[in-house]
Amino acid sequence: MLSEYSKIKIYDEGPLRQLAFINQDGTERHQTTLVREAPWQQNRSYSRNVLAAFLFMPRPQKVLLAGLGGGAMVHFIHHHQLAEKLDVVELDPEVIAIARQYFNLPSAPAISVIQDDALKAFASPNMGPYSLIIVDILLGNMTTSTDTRGIPLDVRTKSTLTGVYQRLVPWGAAIFNLHVCERSLEDIELIHTIFPQLYVWIAPGTGNIIVAALKQTTRISDEELTNRARKLDKRRFAGFKYDELLSVIRQGRYFGTDSQARLRSEAARDG
Repeated sequence: MLSEYSKIKIYDEGPLRQLAFINQDGTERHQTTLVREAPWQQNRSYSRNVLAAFLFMPRPQKVLLAGLGGGAMVHFIHHHQLAEKLDVVELDPEVIAIARQYFNLPSAPAISVIQDDALKAFASPNMGPYSLIIVDILLGNMTTSTDTRGIPLDVRTKSTLTGVYQRLVPWGAAIFNLHVCERSLEDIELIHTIFPQLYVWIAPGTGNIIVAALKQTTRISDEELTNRARKLDKRRFAGFKYDELLSVIRQGRYFGTDSQARLRSEAARDG
């Protein structure tokens, strides 16, 4: 399937339905994997780690998801009733149509799917305010306006990140799905100039860097995060446990208001 932004492939593999973007050289970048009979299950490491968002904002009233793909995260949030209201912004109308036709995208009064440029939505005072914003944007066509994984470069600008910050409630949180690249450190530092608290880790087995960015100025205690993980795990999410996610997060790095220089010093040490 061709759209203005992507060449898209949909196929089944056993019980799974897959969505992939086709690069210009014919290679595939997998975007969504769903269990057809249980689409709320999370089978990809990166998506499970992005959904660690609910450790940092366990009871969000209103959530904004920037980037739809096949709708795996929409299925998860809707099935487990994790948000009172979910807005989804997706640039490509073909992706929206595919998610509805082939991935059984949930339709409910609490879910709004908006065909628009998320970067413009971040700048709009009419959007929000949100308790939680998840930024997971990937374009199929890699151009000079995207990185080598298809993430728009404009996502990594101070104006865009400031827009995300402004669309949040005062105690809100944002989750960014980045990729390991030569400018990863610079991207994280830029986020930290806007958000006072960061938790940064790599999703196991992937090149995905997950950044949880909080507006609050104090760190969430380890005891509180442990309690939140236990409460979430009582709901028996299919496919993973939040307690295990928290163990991965603890192996990452924490950056608070007094640690602006720590990224560079630790990167130099590790390198």
